[in-house]
Amino acid sequence: MKIAPTRFILPGLLAAVTMMAHADLDPHLIEDPLVAEAAALTNGFATTAAAPTVAQTAISGSWGPVIAWTPHIPVTAATLPDGRLLTFASNQRTSFPSGPEFTYAAVWDPKTGVFTEVNNPRHDMFCGGTAMLPDGRVVINGGRATTVLSSIFDFRTSQWSALQNMNDPRWYNPSVALPDGTVFTVSGSGGSNTAELWNASTGWRRLTGIGWSQVTSQPGYINIWHPFLMLAPNGKLFHFGPTDVMNWVTVGSSGSLTASGQNVPGSHYPKEGAWAMYDEGRILVAGGGATTTNNPSDTSTGISTNVAYTVNLNGTSPVVTPATSMQFTRQFANSVVLPNG
Repeated sequence: MKIAPTRFILPGLLAAVTMMAHADLDPHLIEDPLVAEAAALTNGFATTAAAPTVAQTAISGSWGPVIAWTPHIPVTAATLPDGRLLTFASNQRTSFPSGPEFTYAAVWDPKTGVFTEVNNPRHDMFCGGTAMLPDGRVVINGGRATTVLSSIFDFRTSQWSALQNMNDPRWYNPSVALPDGTVFTVSGSGGSNTAELWNASTGWRRLTGIGWSQVTSQPGYINIWHPFLMLAPNGKLFHFGPTDVMNWVTVGSSGSLTASGQNVPGSHYPKEGAWAMYDEGRILVAGGGATTTNNPSDTSTGISTNVAYTVNLNGTSPVVTPATSMQFTRQFANSVVLPNG
């Protein structure tokens, strides 16, 4: 079985907490009690619970010691080709106010346990699009100020560099690296109905053939939440939620958006759920909202669900199959592909 490389922890360690919004307020007020609670947890805690037995550990796993992530509260993380972990926050170490174009960032070496700060002095990358190029460099586009800015991190030098500006400002935009080294981005606050493609030589260009309004007009759409996008084995991009209709996306010429003939199963609304490509062309989606009507404007977390489904992209058309439900309902969850699939 081929395992698809998963290098990003998204929505990120704190993005799950920070992505709740209120229709009539700044969706990221730093007074958010959940954020305050998360910040407090960085001080660590003690427990008197007994350690799991070997048999329990073999079945259920176990947690290791708490790592004091001293540079900042990480919002996004990327596993670099050399084994280090890149993380970053916003223009503050433990909060994310509207402020200067600056990001606290660091790399952590698991071999030594040492953190090295690698701050970005020109771009607040909080909840911007994130993609890893085939050569291991990390591209971040958009961010906290609904900005056109883009940056790239080179793990070989541990430095950030500026990239060309996008045509449209974005925040909460998904980005996907393609095999030829280009990067696709779409939607997000500021660029809801537009898509762009980045090329190292020519920068960003709009893909005017992609009518993304077909997605944004669906029930439950919100521009401060990432649409689900994954590169399929056939070379196309596949859009599989959280809105109902699943679509194929191409980036050649001016691009295109075509309905795939498949929808999210039942009333499941997987926004704020978790997803991962666990094998080549096979995606697992789990949790999120029970229905779009529970949370149409992201004014609350709505009703969580434990529902899960898989998408197989290896045939002539995608196959969506209900999967065994999780033991617990979850929203704002993360998923990580393990070595055994």
